[in-house]
Amino acid sequence: MTDIELNVLGLDEGPATGEAGLANAAGVEVEGFRLGFATSLPAFQWGYPYGERPEGFEPCADIAARYMPCMDALGVDVVIQAEANPGRWAAHYAGGWQPLEWMNSTWRTVAEPSVGFRYNITAHLVGNLLDLAFDGQSAITERRAQAPPRHYVGNLEFEPGVDVDWYQAFQGGKREFLALAPWVTDDAPRGRLLATGAQLAPGSGDALENDYLETAVWADLVR
Repeated sequence: MTDIELNVLGLDEGPATGEAGLANAAGVEVEGFRLGFATSLPAFQWGYPYGERPEGFEPCADIAARYMPCMDALGVDVVIQAEANPGRWAAHYAGGWQPLEWMNSTWRTVAEPSVGFRYNITAHLVGNLLDLAFDGQSAITERRAQAPPRHYVGNLEFEPGVDVDWYQAFQGGKREFLALAPWVTDDAPRGRLLATGAQLAPGSGDALENDYLETAVWADLVR
């Protein structure tokens, strides 16, 4: 979990080791699908870069650090990634451009060749709460989908030295997006998106403050 979830909201990470940890990662059966839950940080925990699974890798040897491959090994085929992502969406963080980094969860779930997940469903809560901004683009992705290529805002660009090198695989439009919520504005150069993110933020005083796009996405999930 993130620092805000642990230290501000006081949430509990839940079991991450032993039989209880495995049961937590195994998810539940719903209408012929096995749904697994990867809210926030666990959805980014793979244990290796995209497409580079080491030989002899044991997916559940460290559940917290290898959460996604472990869920796959336990039979999960639909990942539910419910998000209240604290911070601006159009922004740079330690991993570079956040929408590009987010591909390491929503898109990688169904594109990573070493796992077999069928779907990822990511629903983002958006809006300002006191001095915290929550933002993101809700999405549904499907393995081997042939939808029109879509991308998060700012993901047509790649900034060497800013974005993580192997995130270049995440750049550009991807056919695996069955549904993708638009952002507040159409895609634009990152500098312009950064400025819009600042206008949306708490205390900006701008006409766009807290004027996030509230919407929903949907798709038929089939086996």
